Parts: sequence; structure tokens; C-alpha cells
Amino acid sequence: MVRLPSSISGRSDVRRWLLNIGSGYAEAAVAGAIYVVLTPVLISRLGTEAFAVWLVSNAITFYLGFLDLGFGEAQVRLHARFAAVGRTALIKRLLATTSISLTLAGVMAAVIGLTFALGAPTSWLELSSDLEADFRIVLGILAVNCLIAFPASTLESVYEGAQRYDLLNARGIGLRVVEAVLQAALVLQGHGVIVLAAVDLATTCLGLMIDLILVNRLVPGLINIPLRFDARLWRRIRPFALWASIDEILAEGTENLDEILIAILLPRVLLPPYAVSLALGGVVLIAVRPIIDTFFPLAAGLHAQKRDSDIARLLFAGSKMALVIAAPLAIFLAVFGESVLRLWIPDVAGKASSVLLAILVINYLFSAYLWTSTIILMAVNRIRLIVLLTVAEIALELILIVVLAPRFGLIGVAVAGLCANVGVGAAIELPIVARMLRTGVGEFVGATLGRSVIACVPALIVALVLRHATDTPGWPFLTGAAFALATAGLVGFVLFGTTLTERVQLREAWRELRGGAPIAESISPDSGRPQP
Repeated sequence: MVRLPSSISGRSDVRRWLLNIGSGYAEAAVAGAIYVVLTPVLISRLGTEAFAVWLVSNAITFYLGFLDLGFGEAQVRLHARFAAVGRTALIKRLLATTSISLTLAGVMAAVIGLTFALGAPTSWLELSSDLEADFRIVLGILAVNCLIAFPASTLESVYEGAQRYDLLNARGIGLRVVEAVLQAALVLQGHGVIVLAAVDLATTCLGLMIDLILVNRLVPGLINIPLRFDARLWRRIRPFALWASIDEILAEGTENLDEILIAILLPRVLLPPYAVSLALGGVVLIAVRPIIDTFFPLAAGLHAQKRDSDIARLLFAGSKMALVIAAPLAIFLAVFGESVLRLWIPDVAGKASSVLLAILVINYLFSAYLWTSTIILMAVNRIRLIVLLTVAEIALELILIVVLAPRFGLIGVAVAGLCANVGVGAAIELPIVARMLRTGVGEFVGATLGRSVIACVPALIVALVLRHATDTPGWPFLTGAAFALATAGLVGFVLFGTTLTERVQLREAWRELRGGAPIAESISPDSGRPQP
């Protein structure tokens, strides 16, 4: 029986873990709601050109963010490892060293940003003289923001390393709401795009002050830590940070590469429908992120304690959990996604086929399934392997796009991404993970996929029945369909995705969480595979 690690088997630990996840979903919901509500306000009040200035300025500072050189990921991993073995003094030295490193990186990012703001040509943006001045001011403010945000991220990483995502997400919700309210109020009063950047900078400063108070409670005496650079610890940080940075640049820096190739190989009119289909399909990954994020520090701590059997439990349980959450949503998007697009953005919905969206959704569903494996490989310091897998996937996708796109259009682009993802994941990553677990690939896939696939059947049947109920579904119908599929997915998981023993364990875990006897060994059932 595969179960979650015993490190989260105590009742209070389980509740904290569930609170971490629940707060993550709350933060994602608030962020999504703010985006949906605020974006039309900004566009209507600022105008499309000024709003484009805001987007371009943020895009430039997004790439400046890569100058953190992976220190954030490295800090989270080492913090979790040190905490797992009770090395509090090392945690404080880690904070001091990463603070200094990220301060220097922030200075570099600010200098580059200010240089670009003051001297870069803007003819490519085709802006009026007023908007050109606004662009330079906005970019300059965001560059200064980097100077504060980089070292401040050291404090944010403490929440993750200490596995206090509940505090991190509560803080994030508060800051998002404050920022959105201020930006909306000022824009509605007639202020321009510059105030957006000013509010962004003020929110960063407010977040820093909040972090100094909260993090000082997590790491007592933090404010009094001497800022001394520990060269020995830095040499330990540097290899992981470097490779994590390379992976981040490859994964995030090239995530729009397929759109660039579409613009080159295909008519540009096809780019908007592909982009919105991609954004809608990406909801599948957003749905599992709050859970998967918690696995990184957890697995790093288990690795520091040499608890390989618990890491194996986490791998099996996490992979299956991701499917349980993502599969009903993927079915909904594959069946009703075209209707959602038609209601959401009717101007491009006609050019986005249901086949295109279905392929993209399947691709994201497979990524959700592999995500736990990827995170845990990083946590156990297989970061070079992750970089090589990323390079292989990008290279294969590029080759396939060049071959398939001219003949099959957007479908060829989507198929290229799916083939690259599944090919590298199934042929390389899964065998490596199975070897790490000292099991066979078939056994691992069967244990994580077998019952989960069967559990999706009720949701698929409900989706197909509802699909034929009406030809023109509106938002009320689609909302009801989403709830119906989620319910069918839960019922399918309980009836077909778990064994009788696992269902008994679920009932016991729920009773214990409500205040019964001390919780047993697990809170989450998995397949019937024998416990490692």
C-alpha cells in the first residue's frame, strides 16, 4: 500500500499540509478573479496602447528576473534539508549568504533595467512621444523594484523551506488585493500607467515589511543575523543554483517559442486562437500546482534524513493525486472547451478547433502526471538530469514543429508538443524514476495510472451525456457541467480508484482529522501496490 510519508502523518502535520494546499487554491482563485476583473478596467481606462506599455515593461523585467541565478530554489531545498536534521545555525547562515547574493543580483538587474529605460530605442514599439516617456518611467520604476524584490525573495523562500505555504499564500492574497484595489482606484480617478508601476513598487516594500515580521517568528532572531557571506556554504549552493537557473531559463524563457514559430511558419492570424487555447488548457496545471509545490521542500527534507521509502510513497501518492484532480478538469476542457472559448473570446473562438484544444489538454494532463516525478528529482539533487530532459524535449519539439506545422497547421504544432513531452517523459524520465524506486516502469505506471484511468470513466460518461443536451451551452450550463464532472470524478475515484482497504483508511483519516484518535500512517490512499 503506497501512502504519504510518515513525516506528515501526525494530525497537526496533516492539517498544516491541507492548510498549505487549501491556501494555495485560495491564492490562485483570488489571483484569477483579480485578473478577470481588473484587466478590462485597465484596458478601458488606460487605452490599449498604454496597456501595451505596461505589458511590455513587465515582460522585460520578467526576463531580468532570471538574474537571480536559481538561488531561490537552492535556498528552499537547503533550508528544508537543514530543518529536517535540526541545523538551525546553518539556516541562518544560509539566509545571510543568499541575501547578499540576491542583493548583488538585484543591483545588476536594476542597473540593466535602468540602462534600458534611459537609453534603449523605442521605435519598435511605435509609441507617441507621451507614451514613450511613460514607457521609460514605468520601466525605470520596475527596475528599481528589482533592487528590492531580489533580496526580499530570500524572506519569501523561508516560508517554502519551512513548509509554511499557509502564511505565504495568506500574505500573497492580502498583497494582491491591496495592489489591485489601489491600481483600480487610481486608474478610475484618471491616473495613467505610471501609477501601476508605483503601486507595484509600494506593494513590494509593504511585502518586505510583512516578511520581516512573520519570518522573524519562523526563524527567531532573524533580524539580528549578521550579514556575513559564507564562502563554504555558497560553494554548496552554487552548483544546484546554476543548474536550476539554466532549467528555469530553458523552461520559462522558451515557453513562447512555439508561438514565435507559428508567426514564422504559418499565417499570423492563427496565433491568437492558438494562444488562447494554450491559456485555457494550462488551467489543468494550475489546478494541481498548490499540491505539487508542497512536495519540493518535503522531499528535500526526506532526502536529508535518508528516508528513501517515504520519498517513494510521496512519488506514488503525488502522481496519483495529480491525476485525480487534473483528469476531470481535462475531460471538461476537452469536451466543452470550444464552448468556453466561444463565450469568453468569440472573436477568435471560430479559428480554435476542438481537436486543437483536446491535444493541448492531453499534453498538459501528461505534464501534470509527470510533475511530481520532476519535483522530487530536483529535490534529491538530480537537477542536471532535469536540465538535460528539458533540452531534449525542446529540441525534439522544435524539430517536429518545423516538420509538421507547414502541413498540418496548428494541429501539427500541438501534436509536436505532445509527442516531445510524452516521448521524453515516457522513454527517459519514467524509467529513471522507476529505477530510483527500484521497481519496473510497468509497475510504476500501473500503480499510478491503472485505477486512476478507470476512475475517470464516470466523468467521461457524464461529459458526453451533457454535451448532447444542448448545442449552445451558456455560462450557467457550463458551470453546472463543471460541478457535475467534478462530482463524477470524486465518485469514480472513491468507487473505482481505491481499494476497499483504502476507503476504510479514508474514513478513518477523516474521523481522526475531525478530532478522533491519533492519525494512523497515512491520509491519502494510492493504488494497491505493496508498500516500498
